[in-house]
Amino acid sequence: MRANSTLAKAVRFALIGGATTAALSSTVVYAAEDNAKVERIEVTGSRIQRTDMESALPVTVLSAEDIAKTGLSDVSAVLAQMPFNTAGSFISDAGSSASNHASSGMRGLGSNRTLTLINGRRIAPSATFGGDATNLNLIPMDAIERIEILRDGASAIYGSDAIGGVINIILKKTFDGLAFDAKFGSPTQGGRDEKSASVTFGNTSDKSSSLVIIEHKQFDPLQGGQRPHLTANWDKKYGRSGLYAPEGTYRPVESRPVKGADGTFGTPVYTGLQVPGKDCPADRIVTTKDGSACGFNQFDGTDYLPDQTKDSVFSNMTYRITDELEWFGQAIVMRDKSITSSTALWTPNLYMAADNPLNPTFGTANASEVQAYHRLKGVADRKTEFDSNVVDIVTGLNLELDAGSLSWYVQYSDQIVNIETDSYVFEDKLQEAVDKGLYNPFVEGGNATQETLDTFLHTATRKATSNTTGTGLSWAALAPISLPGGDLGYAVGMEYQKIEYKDTRDAQQAAGNVLGTYGGDSAGDRSYKAAFVELELPVLDHLNVKLASRYDQYSLPDVGQLSSSVNVRYEALDNLVLRASYGQGFRAPSLDDLLGKPATSYDRITDTTLCQSLPADQKDNPACEDNQYLRKSSGNKDLDPEKSAQYSFGAVWNITENIDLVVDYYNIEITDQVSYIDAQTIVDLEAIGGLGAYDPNYIYVKRKADGTIDEIGAGNINMDGVQTSGLDVSFTSNFDFAEFGAFKFAVEGTYALEYTEQASPIAKRYDVLGTKGYPALRFNTTFSYAIDDFSASLIAKYIDSYDGETPQQQEVGTNKQDFSSFTTWDLTLNYDFDSYGKVTVGARNLFDAMPTVNYSLGYPGYDTDTHNILGRVVFAGYKVKF
Repeated sequence: MRANSTLAKAVRFALIGGATTAALSSTVVYAAEDNAKVERIEVTGSRIQRTDMESALPVTVLSAEDIAKTGLSDVSAVLAQMPFNTAGSFISDAGSSASNHASSGMRGLGSNRTLTLINGRRIAPSATFGGDATNLNLIPMDAIERIEILRDGASAIYGSDAIGGVINIILKKTFDGLAFDAKFGSPTQGGRDEKSASVTFGNTSDKSSSLVIIEHKQFDPLQGGQRPHLTANWDKKYGRSGLYAPEGTYRPVESRPVKGADGTFGTPVYTGLQVPGKDCPADRIVTTKDGSACGFNQFDGTDYLPDQTKDSVFSNMTYRITDELEWFGQAIVMRDKSITSSTALWTPNLYMAADNPLNPTFGTANASEVQAYHRLKGVADRKTEFDSNVVDIVTGLNLELDAGSLSWYVQYSDQIVNIETDSYVFEDKLQEAVDKGLYNPFVEGGNATQETLDTFLHTATRKATSNTTGTGLSWAALAPISLPGGDLGYAVGMEYQKIEYKDTRDAQQAAGNVLGTYGGDSAGDRSYKAAFVELELPVLDHLNVKLASRYDQYSLPDVGQLSSSVNVRYEALDNLVLRASYGQGFRAPSLDDLLGKPATSYDRITDTTLCQSLPADQKDNPACEDNQYLRKSSGNKDLDPEKSAQYSFGAVWNITENIDLVVDYYNIEITDQVSYIDAQTIVDLEAIGGLGAYDPNYIYVKRKADGTIDEIGAGNINMDGVQTSGLDVSFTSNFDFAEFGAFKFAVEGTYALEYTEQASPIAKRYDVLGTKGYPALRFNTTFSYAIDDFSASLIAKYIDSYDGETPQQQEVGTNKQDFSSFTTWDLTLNYDFDSYGKVTVGARNLFDAMPTVNYSLGYPGYDTDTHNILGRVVFAGYKVKF
């Protein structure tokens, strides 16, 4: 092994501001030269334990102290602010079928291509996100010791999903004593107050350790109207419906269209213009191309962010059976309750007979059947409650011998989410109530009795479950093979996991009887077996090469996948490390992608084939306009796994004892990417004879005898995927002024150079970087100061501006409002009163910056994945240990 001075130098390199790795787990071994005890660690991105912490792979570490500086109370928000999230993160926003879900992706590749682990192990995937990705909302915040972010692909180590990188959340293992922690935050603009409290107690002895953390969190909703600058703007036609309002709009028709067997209505023949209901306020009447209508503020009754309550218990225990053998057990039990409100339902297919006394034309000279455009405000105001329950249990043994380390674990992880929504509507029963004169669609609430409302209202229910059971065995050691740079290190092991997933709706929704519901059921299970090997070759004193291979065998799809990687680390100078890596990655399609049951909708598309067959003088035919057609989509069992190839290289330069610079380049290319192609793309493919390349059971166009479209089959296919590259840069400086304190300045950022993709197999490939949702530059700058018991930090977070149009829209000259750059400043002050506790106060977004309203975007007026609208949040916390 290398001399202690060399080790000390390597450890010093590892202290480069958040750019290198910390320990995943630690054991004690003996240094070969002097039998002094040296800590050997396992780093994210490898199972080989080592003393040299500066690996060949780029790893960013967020310590508990770093997390505390953010003033944030949930892990998803902490990860969302990291600059590696090129296209932002999926947050728990309101109005979504997954409002209880939050996840983080890297490199703009999505959370399903970023592997999230807890203590190096997978947990059950998100039940409400198609069994895809990890739900960060279900991880107790106060149990986190640190977060390690591997900014490189790692399928050769961890298997599926690790294309964009790996987020490894390390939970606390030991604690002595009793501690209380309480936090409170409140936006100065109102709404979304946050409160949390936790109790931690534990005991550690020579033989055993025990730790229990009990945590409670409460987040108030952020409701429509609580950010006035985002509310509806009638002049700009933003945030308002121009047709459906509680007071109604009507339009005369020749006759009521017949509802077909497939549930669709024919296109009505209109005999007049739209007219607002008589009770519509004058300031809400809007002019349309078809007359005048009663408008409605879409923010009325909606939530931007849900009401959330989280309660959790985390426990970790160890017992040393012998000096070499240790048992460990860990458990997480959590309940998350999220409630969100959405705008009230509207009626796209509601009609009134000419002789109906509630018909506005009744009794006039022009009495006529009318179509009624109505919003059921006060009747079908949709409120959805997500009740999520999580259990994750891991137990196993660690055996530490002079020859090496053996680790075995068995795991059970389960998520159950019950979802209930009030209220949806039976469309036929609503029509019946209108026909009988029991519901008036031109009055808010319909002037209906509760008995009438009960005939057509429906409480929709949905149950989503995700369950995994698994086990793993690994051995890591130094082989009795000496190379010029030291002994050869290796690790071998195997894993097994079974995943079960189910997402089902109530029978009325599944039968298509309910207006306003969406999606289809999905259920299934699969398993995988994996074997892996790693070799670390100290070729020279200053040159390390690591080789890794992993073989995964999935039961569905029934394929095997071999992933390999090579990493090189070269210590060019005492203060300069060069590193490079090449790896293969893959992602198995989710169970929802593979097994989702047919879901129907009625999409508006242009019949390309029929339109092209018409003579030039008939291009104004309705076939050349958007019309509504039945679209069915389902899972595709024939999907292949996605594959990727990625490489990176960079340098770690310790410029002086206190100044460090890290630069890394990354390049990722995905093939066989699982992508959804929509109904219009499929019809366009048919027009050029391109459907023959796809399975007709999933991708098809069925036509009636007269040549018009009867049904379209849409879904996921494998196609060429994303190619992206960029630079990660980190600069850190630390200055110790002795009795005058210590100062730190750090900058960490990502500058993406390329992000190309194509929307469909027949579409042109575009570089979308710098366009909607893909800012090219993100960086965080940190100023911190500490003296005695006082510390302070000021963090600036910058997100670059980007265009409002897609590249396709730019190509045809479409102009939309651009997204301005967004900068926020976070201030945190701490004072440690020793045995009397530690007090923290501060403000996130100190200067109350808000994203510019994007009127081209429509509701909700800002990019929810990249920006936030909380504004300034003042917070305070108190922690004391006994």
